[in-house]
Amino acid sequence: MLFPIFLSLLSAAQALDPKSVSDANGITLWEKIEAMERQLIEPGTLVSLVSPCGTNFGAPPFEGQQTSAEWIRLVFHDCITKNIAGPGLGGLDASIGFEKGRPENIGVFIDVSIGQFDQFTSVYLSMADLIGVGLADSLATCDPASHRLPLRVGRVDATQAGPFGVPGPADTLAFAQAAFERAGFSKTEMIQAVACGHSIGGVHGVDFEDIGGVPVDGENESGRLPFDTTPAVFDPNNINEYLDQTGSKGGPLVTTLNITERNDDRIFKSDGNVTIKAMRTQATFQDTCFRIFDKMMNTVPASVTLSDPFQVRPFILRKGALDLTAAGVVVYNGTFTAHGNPPPNTVAYTYVKTTGSNLGEKVSQIGGMPNSSPFCPTSNSKSMRQNPGYI
Repeated sequence: MLFPIFLSLLSAAQALDPKSVSDANGITLWEKIEAMERQLIEPGTLVSLVSPCGTNFGAPPFEGQQTSAEWIRLVFHDCITKNIAGPGLGGLDASIGFEKGRPENIGVFIDVSIGQFDQFTSVYLSMADLIGVGLADSLATCDPASHRLPLRVGRVDATQAGPFGVPGPADTLAFAQAAFERAGFSKTEMIQAVACGHSIGGVHGVDFEDIGGVPVDGENESGRLPFDTTPAVFDPNNINEYLDQTGSKGGPLVTTLNITERNDDRIFKSDGNVTIKAMRTQATFQDTCFRIFDKMMNTVPASVTLSDPFQVRPFILRKGALDLTAAGVVVYNGTFTAHGNPPPNTVAYTYVKTTGSNLGEKVSQIGGMPNSSPFCPTSNSKSMRQNPGYI
């Protein structure tokens, strides 16, 4: 007789039981975590759009955009208007998708980025969750050590535009500081966020002619002026070049002839450069920025319950099926995706009947298909089989 079974995959204990929290569609946080794991380590998913860091995905080579930098900008513009409409309202909720065309959101970054994320949305993965993981993916591909932000799921998509209020290059220091404080960030965190966000990418003259000038270079059609000499590496060069007056000297938002638009210069100097001087090494820069970006990614409406942080498990089930041999023996076949350095050649898994009885631990066959995922270059797809498969 063929009994229904569950494949039990164990994860780290969490304070919040992700199976106990469901959204309006009855989807649990646990199901969203599983969907996000697949998004992260299966081939051809979101991270491939920002690999390598300097990629301008799906665009002409001389257009000048940088997908990873656009995704970081998207997170900031979405979350920084938290609490403007009222206490606990706003944050990272994908309302940015309704806010294109505003002067504070100039450029193509909203349309292009939302279109890229939209390929992967589902009942399990909200647009807001994908915007969050887009930030994590961007940092993972641009950071020299490939570090990844802790991940959470459970963000809920807004159904309409949020309020105006994103600080821009021409806004005063007081306006910028008020926006950050309203969203829950201190003055020091404001300085850190600007320094971190402007490590990669640059300013496009086609959008900000008073900063970058009218584009005239056919190999740089958007007239991009990078923030530093390493715009495709997440490092403190923008800070060091600003403090040492070398290279790009802090980038166009420091050096532009239009003094009104020197937003980064105003913010960095607002505490006498004390904050950015503490971020000069790769280690301190990375620690500071990952903390700031983690806070930004998890700035959500008060009504939203996020999962606890989770790490991708060493392996996940891709597909599985029960079958009967000619002799009437029940066999379980399937494939799993593993990652790590090196990834495991086999996995152990447990059968549990719907009645609750445990059928014991099984070990998969050895197999592999190298380089199946851009999330981890040593990610493999393996085959698993219960052999023999008596249930």
